Amino acid sequence: VRRRTSQDCRFRFSVDTVVKMGRHIAKLVLGVTVVLAGCTDDASECETCVPRVPSTVFLSDRGNDTILRYDGRTGDFEGVFAEGEAQRIDRPASLRLGPSGYAYLAGFGRGDVVRYDVASGAMKDVFYWDTTLLEEPLELAFRGDETLVLGNDTGNVVVLDAHGRATRELGYMRNALDMVLAPDGNTLFVGVETDTASIQVWDVDS
Repeated sequence: VRRRTSQDCRFRFSVDTVVKMGRHIAKLVLGVTVVLAGCTDDASECETCVPRVPSTVFLSDRGNDTILRYDGRTGDFEGVFAEGEAQRIDRPASLRLGPSGYAYLAGFGRGDVVRYDVASGAMKDVFYWDTTLLEEPLELAFRGDETLVLGNDTGNVVVLDAHGRATRELGYMRNALDMVLAPDGNTLFVGVETDTASIQVWDVDS
């Protein structure tokens, strides 16, 4: 049983839910990113919840160019959230719920960041796409109206404003693999792999 608290939204996975989802995760070809949308508690008591999706788990399947949807309480498969070229799904990496209420996807294959409607899976827009500055995006993080995007091939973090415009860049991070933004909203930990695996610490505001 796993419990996570985030901004007063309490997320719970039962043992049965993990087992059900685990059976499918084991079949996926490459990496999987999991994001839980909504609250298991009364959404009216939690302003940061997405009320249209009470409790949903999204699985980003990079090997099959698909994002799948599961019931967050039972682990039951609910269908395909988004897939294929029409929705710009090309080796999807991190899928995160953004400050605007949309789902933000780091598209590893195309090198873009795309936004989707959380309830329907319909593509809203290409939030950012500039492969001269960002290639092979892997991970996303949010702080206020800013979106931080980690690029694997470019070895950097691109900071985007609320309109999807690049405002600055952090780098160089050779073979960047993952990142975590600290609770202070400024300290960024980036996992890289050179001769040995290491964690770099960056000041986002500097």
